[in-house]
Amino acid sequence: MSRCGPARGRQPTPAEIAAARILVGLDRVKLDASAGTVTFLTDGAIVSFGAVGKGYAVDRMGQVLRAREVSHALVSAGGSSVLAIGGRDRAGRSLFDRNDRRSRLRLWLRDGALGTSGSGGQFVLLDGRRHGRVVDPRTGHEPRSVRAATVITSDATTADALSTAFVVAGPELARSAADHHSGTLAILTMNDAAGSTRVFGGYAGAHLAGW
Repeated sequence: MSRCGPARGRQPTPAEIAAARILVGLDRVKLDASAGTVTFLTDGAIVSFGAVGKGYAVDRMGQVLRAREVSHALVSAGGSSVLAIGGRDRAGRSLFDRNDRRSRLRLWLRDGALGTSGSGGQFVLLDGRRHGRVVDPRTGHEPRSVRAATVITSDATTADALSTAFVVAGPELARSAADHHSGTLAILTMNDAAGSTRVFGGYAGAHLAGW
């Protein structure tokens, strides 16, 4: 079960950040497909599936439901990883409802998946400033341009992975991914004073109102 609201924490020192960055990167891992093995090339390195684990579990549950000929279902892991199978009306299921000073956005989804990443549900308050749990591996610091990213695509694993990537890399990557991969809808809440929204791409089963 995911925990919402602020958690306790502290700002890491520059030395701690530098030590952590040494452990990060695909060049720290060797995959041998023929042997089915994973070897870590740096002591202390690990593989974490936090960015895709919930989405993968949701997709597997979807496979079970479809195998049992379930035609209408909503599988949700804490609200941040969601799979819609079918939909009971033309608009589908209402999944996303957000109010800000600029607009009200609502999303309905049929036969698709949603993934959300950012500092909306789990965060740390330090000196009155909100810090999310997503860290840019290139710098060791939290990305600041995007507050939250929601991605809609055909499967929850991909949606989870892309939402995390878009929080880190920002609207440029979201635009490029949507341009090069049809069936990808990205909704980015920017980390500006207005909490403005940027939308890229589209998904055939998604209907976004208020944009």
